[in-house]
Amino acid sequence: MKKMIKPIIMIIIFIIMMVTGEKYTLAAPISTSVSMGIIPLMNDEIGYAITDTNSDSRRAQIWNIIKYKSSTSSEYDDENIYCIKAKIGFTGGSYQRANYNIYYDMKTESRENIKNIKGDVLKPVVEGNIEGSNRYSALLAVMDMLYLPGESTQEEKEKLINEVIDYAIDNFPDDKYIDILADNPMEDPLTDEDINAVQQAVIWYFTNYEDESFDKTDVSLWFLYTQDGNNYSSFQSYRPVRGMQVKWLYHYMIDKAKEKAHLYDQGILTGSPIRIDTTNEQLESEISGENCIIGPIHMTSLRVVPYEVELTVKNNGTNITNYKLLNENKQETRQTIKDLVGRNFYISIPKAQLDTITISTKVDYHDKQLKLYASTTKTEQPLVEAHKTNRQDIMELTKKVEEPKKEFDLALRKYITKINGQNVGTSRVPVIDATKLNTQDSSGNKITTASYVHTKDPVTVKIQDKVTYQLTIYNEGEKAGRATKVVDQLPTGLTFNQVKSGNFEIESYEENTNRLILRRKAGNTTNLNQFNGGKPAEETIEIECTVTGNPNIRKQ
Repeated sequence: MKKMIKPIIMIIIFIIMMVTGEKYTLAAPISTSVSMGIIPLMNDEIGYAITDTNSDSRRAQIWNIIKYKSSTSSEYDDENIYCIKAKIGFTGGSYQRANYNIYYDMKTESRENIKNIKGDVLKPVVEGNIEGSNRYSALLAVMDMLYLPGESTQEEKEKLINEVIDYAIDNFPDDKYIDILADNPMEDPLTDEDINAVQQAVIWYFTNYEDESFDKTDVSLWFLYTQDGNNYSSFQSYRPVRGMQVKWLYHYMIDKAKEKAHLYDQGILTGSPIRIDTTNEQLESEISGENCIIGPIHMTSLRVVPYEVELTVKNNGTNITNYKLLNENKQETRQTIKDLVGRNFYISIPKAQLDTITISTKVDYHDKQLKLYASTTKTEQPLVEAHKTNRQDIMELTKKVEEPKKEFDLALRKYITKINGQNVGTSRVPVIDATKLNTQDSSGNKITTASYVHTKDPVTVKIQDKVTYQLTIYNEGEKAGRATKVVDQLPTGLTFNQVKSGNFEIESYEENTNRLILRRKAGNTTNLNQFNGGKPAEETIEIECTVTGNPNIRKQ
């Protein structure tokens, strides 16, 4: 029985993991322990600290954490390594080394395991909340935002500085130097060391959230610097322009992490930072003037990692460069595709020769690898070593665009032109106004008929008078075509005599009902052109009737 216990336990664990659907990567032991150390200066030039007052001897120093090449070597690599919690440091002197023999992947390790690291140091972070969001989720959001000196490019750094200045314009419009930096973001820009020190302070904001001394409002009062490792002064007085940017960067990263923390609650910790929610089946197309509008397209932000997104539109594999972005109201916008993430938007393309449209979204982003070091034998400060991997994802939508079926729409007008061969006094030929044809009325309904205006004054006739009518056919539609049959109900008191002119002939006439049917002459295939503005194309049939009784033709 004892030999069966272990296999049974393993089977139970396996079944539980299958039921819950959770996948955990447990902490990995390090074959040879990693030796870490701390030095007070960044690149032997400048060091940083944070405190409530410049004279506070209890200031929290922001050490430069280094990784020694071996447990005995004095050579080290200057990696991007961050302390998890302030006030929990290396034991011993300033250059104390500490060995770490286990690490965790912060993105795949279960939070239950994370919270028990190093005597529950991370328990309040994993279990705690901050303004409605989980603190550990917010910490992961911060880590995904990290600018990593030595790995991030100068272009990425300048992009970060520009984003921070844009943030400051909206949130700190009255701050000193705001106008100067808005015009010239590279006026004494933040150094890599400045950024890394601020990022460490931001991490401590979330991990030491229960300690009010780490909730800093006016960064310029507590962000300190040193050039000898002993004497500290206000960084603001040392570099005023950079000192102001330190404040902005600090608040920018905290606010953005709070805003995006809820995304990390959902467990989406790797992969593309945006997702296209729209499916091919949901894409619609419509013709608007000379353009085809395709959409709506919706993309969702999943994480806060830096990324760039590029849109490519192709027609049967050939790039379309003159497309336009439209907002949710189908109006042209100057916003970029990145600005439109989280909103519905459309694409407008010239409609000529459209066929299969491919909308390709290329996302270049940085996945962060976050290795959390700990020790099973000592109580050293947990450390996070961050690295980035450049990735690219391409997502595509495809839409088969078909030319919409054109409407075939004929209109018929009938009017008297002659009595006994003489023209009636006032012309009854319709005056046509087609300016609003195929436009929309105030309610958004399509106007499908032109305006035909002609006099309807009474016409006096007597028995045996010959009355000539004209029946005019107008093409108000978007497609060329012709009428093949005309059915006319003659007024009471008239009898049909003959078709005098036109492309039609009599098919049948019923005297008892006065119903006349005319058909197009055999072999006549003349079409009326489609309506393209102006006056609709037309053709006229002329018929003659005789007054044989009490006529009812006053308004014809």
